[in-house]
Amino acid sequence: EPEDLRIPQAALEYAERACVLSAHDKVRHLRTLALACHRTGQSARAIEYQTSALELTSMDDDDWSIMQAELDEYQAGVEH
Repeated sequence: EPEDLRIPQAALEYAERACVLSAHDKVRHLRTLALACHRTGQSARAIEYQTSALELTSMDDDDWSIMQAELDEYQAGVEH
């Protein structure tokens, strides 16, 4: 997607709302919230939400290693 279409603050607000409405138990919503936090400079929150998403995901899930790599990036402060 083009960089000019990204609005991290709006993404953060929508992702927070999605997580509240889904009682923080939807992996997709948590991952989106983690990314939005990361892109708005909220590293600790990004790590918290990505960790929660991983806890809801089986290690046998195809996305688990991708999610772990995202968490590693958040912990290292790498732009995603």
